[in-house]
Amino acid sequence: MGGGISLEDDYESRFGNIGGHMDFNQKRTTLNLGLSYTNSQTNAIVNHHTSAYIEKDTYFNDHSSQNATTLAEVLSGNRQDWATTLGLTQVLTKDALVEANVGYTRSTGYMSNPYKMTEVLFVDPEQFLFSDFASINTVAAFLERRPEVRNQWNVGGRCVQYINPLEAALHFDYRFSADD
Repeated sequence: MGGGISLEDDYESRFGNIGGHMDFNQKRTTLNLGLSYTNSQTNAIVNHHTSAYIEKDTYFNDHSSQNATTLAEVLSGNRQDWATTLGLTQVLTKDALVEANVGYTRSTGYMSNPYKMTEVLFVDPEQFLFSDFASINTVAAFLERRPEVRNQWNVGGRCVQYINPLEAALHFDYRFSADD
């Protein structure tokens, strides 16, 4: 079992996990299972110099509020992550073993980074027809937007063979991940 907390000025995260294993076949076969949960809260203060510069669309309005003390705009949101892993390890000989595992993580909520923006400059292309210089008509910044649901899968395996004359081990590992 484990758990923890991360406290920062603009971010708070709490997590917990539990895991265990069962041995079979005279401890030559091991089944591993793990489960974890994380709850995170973001409260990032928008710099007052850049507040007017940020494009305030529906996404911004859904995640912003005003700090009652400082009157600053605050981007906020909650995120939850559930993860589980299942693994099987088999000892083949005194010098070799194989392992297989699968994992799944589901994340929901506010997953964007409030400090990442894309800056866009809009220029009238017709201004280039008569001059080498064009004035910038509009400058805007758009906040990073990530989906509010994310599913991640991973499958992996490994073989380990000890080589006695070299006093070393040869490892072959493979991992496949999918992220929607």
